[in-house]
Amino acid sequence: MASLCVALLVKDELSRFLLSWLEAVTDFADVIVALDDNSTDDTPTILKDCKEVRYYRYGNATAWGAEAPARRVLIELAQQEKT
Repeated sequence: MASLCVALLVKDELSRFLLSWLEAVTDFADVIVALDDNSTDDTPTILKDCKEVRYYRYGNATAWGAEAPARRVLIELAQQEKT
């Protein structure tokens, strides 16, 4: 059976869409790779509590405004999840 890995780049998303997004995506995703851009809200806690999520924090730098390197890291993490 094929599996589906969903990749997610987040920063302070709890008050925006995170809970409803997780509810929808966990219905069909086998694994969610989440790269957190140093959130200061409870986004990390929510993600870590979800069994489908593999949570990673994006170093000490921020990706905001320069997301390409963070997206590259996220894709590499998702690819590792599939092996």
